[in-house]
Amino acid sequence: MTIISSHALAETHYKVNKGKLHKGGKLSISSVISSEKFLVTLKYAIKKRALVPIPADKLNGVKTTELPFEFSSELGYIDLEKTRTKKVRKAKLQYLERTSYGRYTNAHKFLIMTDNGKSSSEVIYHPQAPGIGWVNIKIIFHSIGGYSVEAWL
Repeated sequence: MTIISSHALAETHYKVNKGKLHKGGKLSISSVISSEKFLVTLKYAIKKRALVPIPADKLNGVKTTELPFEFSSELGYIDLEKTRTKKVRKAKLQYLERTSYGRYTNAHKFLIMTDNGKSSSEVIYHPQAPGIGWVNIKIIFHSIGGYSVEAWL
């Protein structure tokens, strides 16, 4: 018999930048960590501008990414920096660069590319940031012409 313990981190809320086709919105991230995996759930509700011909369901949703357990700490990002890419369930991770974001210096910037090609996410991780450490998230919706939405802590 195998016993797997897991715990959830508190939900982290982000501010959404205004864009050409949207006027803000809500984005939050929650996670569940077990001894085998790290599930990250991103919920978003983007408020589109009046007369924008994009169905509302394209700008509201939930995306869950299953990452290896190592990504629950900086060790996973350091390993990704060395290997440059990593295949995970239903996605591919690509390390982009070390960067600074506000007071978070020497942060890790990486890309999550979904296998279905509908979207990708550019993320900046820093171990001292709240929640799972993601300080900035840029979602690129390939299914609506590469339109992007950016959110930050």
